[in-house]
Amino acid sequence: MALSNWFFVGWSIDSDWKVTPLKKIPKIETEDGLIIEICKNWIYVYPKEREGGGITIYSGYVSGYGFEIMAKRGLQNSLYAVIKWYKDDGWGLLLAVAGEGSDKRGRWVGCRPRTLKCFKKFAAKAVNELCLVDKLPELIPAICFNQGDLYFSERLGLPMQYHKVGEKAPKPYLLQMFEGCKKSRRREGKK
Repeated sequence: MALSNWFFVGWSIDSDWKVTPLKKIPKIETEDGLIIEICKNWIYVYPKEREGGGITIYSGYVSGYGFEIMAKRGLQNSLYAVIKWYKDDGWGLLLAVAGEGSDKRGRWVGCRPRTLKCFKKFAAKAVNELCLVDKLPELIPAICFNQGDLYFSERLGLPMQYHKVGEKAPKPYLLQMFEGCKKSRRREGKK
């Protein structure tokens, strides 16, 4: 499961500057029929009628069809993203950092505090440019989750696992399943 090594931390901000921590990866739909979503550590933009066939954004500034995106590569092989889109009642903002959540030994750690700190510096500059505001609203709490766990939660009904950045991360479901297989094989006398 390729998503099980990737974390996501994000917030939505509405045109009244209300900040909401995200517990899922949103699919943004523009008024012009485009879908914008984050997967692993990149952004997809594609027409609503057909998934795929659009563009993939790793870094840079993209504008058009009712949206603006500022993205940058960050620590933990991550994507720092600020996405602004326009809607009938104003606009919306998605601020997100998504990247590799395992340390050098392969242990799941999620988003590290230093990665979040660097993201917040990028986000403050990006929001200033996109929205012409001097100060970024406070982004708390910073809730991290494993993108693969989201997949298993949505498809198998498993409870979603979250943790605050800086706290001990729960072991992803896929790693738990592999450990269960290893233990079962050991009981059978196989390596």
